[in-house]
Amino acid sequence: MKTLTPKSPFVWPDLREIEGMAKCAFSPSFDELAGRADSIFGIVSGLSDRGVAKIAEWMARNSDLRCAFVLTPYPTGPTRREHLMELLDLVMRSDNRLRVHIAPLRGLAERSTNALCFVAGAGQSSHMAIGPTEDLGLAHPLPSQPNLVFQPDPVLLDGFLNHFNWLWMKSGDLHRDGVTAIPQLVIPSGSSEAAQQWQEYMNSCTPENAHFCQGGDGVDVGEDTGEVEIPKGDDPNQPQPPPETGIPRLGELGQFVARLYQKGRLVSISKLSRVPPLDAPVKPDWFGGISEIKEGGFTYKAAMRVSLFSEADLKELEKFRKALPALLAKFTYALADNMRWMPLQALGMFGAEQVKLIKKGKVIIGRLLAGGIDELIKEKRPKLERDLATVQQRLRIEGPVSQEAIEKSIEALRGRLSKADKADFLPKLSFSTINFDHTSSAESTPWGQAYTFLSSIAEFPRKALADPFFMRGLDIDADVLIQVMNVADDPVCRDLRARGISARCRMELEFLDQVEAADITPRERCELIQKLLLGAELDKLQTQLQTMLRK
Repeated sequence: MKTLTPKSPFVWPDLREIEGMAKCAFSPSFDELAGRADSIFGIVSGLSDRGVAKIAEWMARNSDLRCAFVLTPYPTGPTRREHLMELLDLVMRSDNRLRVHIAPLRGLAERSTNALCFVAGAGQSSHMAIGPTEDLGLAHPLPSQPNLVFQPDPVLLDGFLNHFNWLWMKSGDLHRDGVTAIPQLVIPSGSSEAAQQWQEYMNSCTPENAHFCQGGDGVDVGEDTGEVEIPKGDDPNQPQPPPETGIPRLGELGQFVARLYQKGRLVSISKLSRVPPLDAPVKPDWFGGISEIKEGGFTYKAAMRVSLFSEADLKELEKFRKALPALLAKFTYALADNMRWMPLQALGMFGAEQVKLIKKGKVIIGRLLAGGIDELIKEKRPKLERDLATVQQRLRIEGPVSQEAIEKSIEALRGRLSKADKADFLPKLSFSTINFDHTSSAESTPWGQAYTFLSSIAEFPRKALADPFFMRGLDIDADVLIQVMNVADDPVCRDLRARGISARCRMELEFLDQVEAADITPRERCELIQKLLLGAELDKLQTQLQTMLRK
């Protein structure tokens, strides 16, 4: 039987579980998220001894984990006094890492939403699990009870936190007298005639040959993707999904790309935070020259710059100014021109390297401006005036350099030096989330960007392992960088010292070049790279590429 290891976002129980084709590796399905969380909070109904044991397991597995739950027991529900007493004992032993409030429901028919939020560690996304399945997801879910696990956007997460805080304030602490003394009630039994009537009603609501469990005809579930596959036919009684949804299916390839997108953030350099070069532009007309001449289709423009520093100092500064884009290129993947994507798991290492650059920039600026801006200008002014006079002579402009031109040049330099002295010489970065929108039209397609993205992911470790100059200029352990950039569980990253790994990488890079040059669609290119990242044999991929070319 196939073992499922679901990765957020997903719906559980998986249809393959319901159909008896597979089983989940975790119980509950979001158990892996709990193991990686810094804190968990949410609303829980139907808590039993299994749920209490699961909380104890999470707390024992992670000594830093903090949890806060609002329990919503209901009359005749599975929550018993002994469960609450066990939970209270766990709270008392948790050193304030576990807190529990109780908000009992009024009636037998009332049910609350089960919703948990897993707050992740630094550089990771938070997740939510929400749905009708009780007891922390350990109750047996009905086929009509799909539960959702996903990464909420900031607005949704903030809204849930508000609701949780409100409910927390409206509910009672587990420590309060009488809170654990929950009545043990049972559902009153009905007549056998009523049970028969309800069964007949259920039968009338179920399409012919359609069953909720294992082996029903009419609906098939894909073994690899878990997608519902509707058989085509002329039977008017064949159940069909409602056309109103209008949502195209992601498919296996779309799911693969969408999950990768969620593992990182779009990153860009904020232009407003850029510190300009320390040499400043000056206008030729300050010296009586001409800035621009136009004659018919011919245009002549004069450009002039002034600096207080030597050419060697300016080259050192310019090299440093370009260091951040060079660093970004090693910690990001391309999405499109001037669009870069950084893995969440690489944020920490990148931040450390960024701090090193900032400190280096402060050392360079500190050395150049050691005596202060005013003192530097005072010291360099005589040479600046001589240089300006020489330039004016070469431009064949008669007379001395005007004081106005000199002062304008100095003020232009002063402004640039002040910005460099007050701020980090490196620009700031902006991060934002990005989702894979797989809808296509005559005017647009998502697969071009997806191909650039997947191709960049596949190339990175192969170039790092095959090209000895790939890490030039970076004081970073290549193996560590390869692993933090490995977002697709790439086969070549599983053993970086494997025999023949460099030769394998070179051959696969050649294949990627062939895919780039092939006259096939962007989606077909994505399909080939996905299979490469999943470990498909190169000769089979070559055969598939040739088949695509013959279409």
